[in-house]
Formats: sequence, C-alpha cells, structure tokens
Amino acid sequence: LMYITCAKVLYFGIRNGNIPTLLSIMLSVFPLLPVCQYSSVQNENILLLPSIGVCLGVGVWCNMLTAWCLSSLLAKRSPKSKPRVTKFNFSRRQCVLGCLYTFFLACFCCMSKIIISRCSDWKSDTALFESALAVCPDSVVSLTLFAASIVRHDRTSGDATKMLDTALSLTPTDPDALYHRALISYYQKEHFAAIKTFEQSLAGRPNHAKTRLFLGEALLQLANDVEGAAERDVLQREALLHTDIAIEYGEQNYPRAYAIRCELGYILNSPIEETLEYCHHAIALNRRVKALGLKEDLIVEEITINTVAIILKNDGRMDEATDTLLQGLQENPKSIDLLVNVGGMHAENGTFSAAMDYYSRALKLSPQNPLILVNIGWLFEVSESNLTEAEFYYEQAFNLMQPKPHPQIITNLANIKQKRLVAGGV
Repeated sequence: LMYITCAKVLYFGIRNGNIPTLLSIMLSVFPLLPVCQYSSVQNENILLLPSIGVCLGVGVWCNMLTAWCLSSLLAKRSPKSKPRVTKFNFSRRQCVLGCLYTFFLACFCCMSKIIISRCSDWKSDTALFESALAVCPDSVVSLTLFAASIVRHDRTSGDATKMLDTALSLTPTDPDALYHRALISYYQKEHFAAIKTFEQSLAGRPNHAKTRLFLGEALLQLANDVEGAAERDVLQREALLHTDIAIEYGEQNYPRAYAIRCELGYILNSPIEETLEYCHHAIALNRRVKALGLKEDLIVEEITINTVAIILKNDGRMDEATDTLLQGLQENPKSIDLLVNVGGMHAENGTFSAAMDYYSRALKLSPQNPLILVNIGWLFEVSESNLTEAEFYYEQAFNLMQPKPHPQIITNLANIKQKRLVAGGV
C-alpha cells in the first residue's frame, strides 16, 4: 500500500510539475530499499537523506493543506449587501483532493515511523553492515567494507580477517578485499604476507595510492629486519619507488607518505635539502590534518622531527638541529624522545648540566625507561663526578632489560667497576 501511494504521488508530482513532492518521496523511501544496494555509502549520508525527505514532505503536505483550505473557504461579497458573507463551497474535486491529501499524510506518517526505526537501527556503521549482510550474505562489497570498519577500531581483529577471507573466496581478485586483508597482515607485522597481498591488490588496481604507500612501508620494515646489506638496500630502494608513486598518484595531502619518504631519503643518503623538504612537508601536513580533527593515519611527529635533527647534525648544522628539537618540544613538551635527544645534543656539546636537566624531565615522565637511565648513567660516568650514581643507573637499566640486556650496558658496568677499582673504591 505504501509503495502504491508513493507511485500515485510520484505520478501527480510529475504530471503537475510538483518537484518538491517528487523529491520528498524519493528521499523518504531511501531507507526502505534493500540495504545491500547501498551499503558502500557512508552511514551518516544514509541517515541524512531520509531526514531531509521527511522535513521536505511535511512542508509539502502543509503547503497542499493550506492551499486546499484557502480554496475551500471562499469569501464572497454580495453586490447588494454590504456585510461579508463566508460560504463553504466544497466541490466534488476538492473533497477527493482532501481525502487524497489526508490519505497521503497517514501513509507518510507510517513511512516516517519506519524510517525513524530504520535510522535508529543504523545508528552505527556496524549495525548498517550487519543489516546489509543479513539481506545479502554473499555481498563482497558489504563484507569488505564491514571488515574495513572493524579494522579502523581493531587492527588485528579476527572477525575482520574471517570476513575478508570469505569475500576473497567469493572473488579472489577483488582489489579492495585484498588491500584490507594485506592491511591486517601489515598491522600484525607479517611483512611477507602483507607484501604479497598488496602486490596482488595492485595487479587489479595499479593506481591505488594507499596500496602503494603501505606496500612501501611494509618493504621498509622488512628491510629493517634483514641482516644482509645488499638485500636491505634492494628492499629500501623498492620501498622508495612505491612511496614516490604513492605521492604522485594522489597522496599529496597525506602526511604518512611524506614521513616515509623523509625516512627513506635519510637512509639512502638522498640529497639533504630534498629530504628535509619532505620532512617539513610531512610535519606541516600532519598538523593541518590534526587541526581538522581527523585522527586516522596521523604520523608521530617526534620521529620525523628527530630525523630532521639527525640529518642536520650529520651535516654539521648543530645549532639548526638543536633549534628543530626545541621547536618540537614547544609543540609537545612531554615528548620523551625529544627530551632525550635535546639532552643528547647538550651532552655532545659538553654542557652536562643542561643535558641532565632534559634527561631528568624525561625520567619523570617515564621512570622505567632504560634508555633514559643509560643516558643519565653515561653523564655521571663521563663527568666522573659520581661513579656510584653512574653504576646505580646502569644497574637499573640492566635489570629492566632482562632477560636480554643490551651488550653496551654490560660493557659500561664493567668499565665503572674498573674505574672504581683504579680510584681505590670497593
């Protein structure tokens, strides 16, 4: 009955040129269609359309009712009599229209109730995709997008993996399903599986920028785990190639792409100014994206800032390196990495008191951090002002690194004991 009513109103709307009526019906019935037909549309857009349709439909009905009332209440003035006489002249056509409008309002109320109920059911992406899969359980699009929405909140979800495996069993070459399946492998640090699946996704969608980007990052992380220098260099250069293609294909406004390009430029000894430009661009874009309230795929700025400082330091520009780290601390005064690195810059310059100040600030933020404890112990050892304190901090770091303490810690402890023996200590 509802669909018949909609068809009738559509007919009158088209015949009489009543576009608002036509539009209100089209928007209002949107949630009544099978959900699997538009599960790829964002949830908030789905809920927005019927809301507009309901409001527009109420306005159209009120307009029609007002016009009907005005046409029914005809005020006629007799030429022979001065007082105005109001007569109700209801023609058969007006009665039919009144009944039709009332029937339309009743149907519209029923439709609105269903729309509100459906919108309540789809208040989250999860509920929307569950409804889609209930209607079309073999929909590859619904399975893939449902899995993608889960991965955004839980990067190693087993449910998402099962959905993507089901989608790939239905369509083994679907690029989107392959991409999200590779993402899960990437987040689980299964680099070989991630690289293979990313490459399969690129076979069907070679211009997809994010696939290129994550493939480059997976290659870079795999290179960090490889011991052979030649194999590591090949993987890093392949990662550089995919990252450059990702930037070219549409990730110009994606800070992660520039951050990876910055790191690869530093590793592969690319031209310094070119690498620094990528680094600064990554930081600027990240702050712009963060200001817009977007949280997905933000980079850790401290890593890129540290890379810039290291590049400047290696180029002999110590003052610029220190200024870069200090500017980063102004943006994030509780960054442990930046505090430690600023302390390291002061330690190399021989200003041990300033270095100790930054290390102490970092230690207050992270009392169980072995790296900070080692650096403080090193300061005491180098200045030789208090070898007992140096040994104390080294031992704390040694205990925190169990069961596999860093070999340098063992060496430092042995050196401290040797110095104390030479100095006549215990």
